[in-house]
Amino acid sequence: MKHLRKLFACMLVLAMVSSMTLTLHAQESNVTATVIATNEPSYQITIPTTISAENLNRTAESSYHKEEFTISVSEIDFLNGKQICVRVYAENGVFELCNADRSGKLAFEVYSTANTENALQSGDIFATFTEPASQDGYIQIDTKNIVAEDTYSGNLSFAFFITDAE
Repeated sequence: MKHLRKLFACMLVLAMVSSMTLTLHAQESNVTATVIATNEPSYQITIPTTISAENLNRTAESSYHKEEFTISVSEIDFLNGKQICVRVYAENGVFELCNADRSGKLAFEVYSTANTENALQSGDIFATFTEPASQDGYIQIDTKNIVAEDTYSGNLSFAFFITDAE
């Protein structure tokens, strides 16, 4: 009988506990989120893949041959007070063409039509852009400097970067 009372008491406690309702209170809280969205400048730039001067003949006196080229920038987005700068670079710092065995050299000059009075030096700014546009330029070869019939070639490099607008 003792066991029966203990069993009955345990069942009674279990029945009471199982019939109880628990109410939970959740505290409301607000979450503040900060989103920083940045848009990096983007642009599409087109440069010539080759500049070719063919059939040049040596002259006794200075005679300048020009080969024109164009650099254009399109689809500019998110410059936000900045500009695209284009610099021109010469191979080894000197604007020259060389024959295959590099024994013959032919100097050339680079000009931007924005300033045709002064030839550009390696590292100079060729053009700046703040909106879609084109900038023409040309290389200039003095044909009196052609010393031998040969094929001359070289590299003219352009570098692009974003800087604060002036």
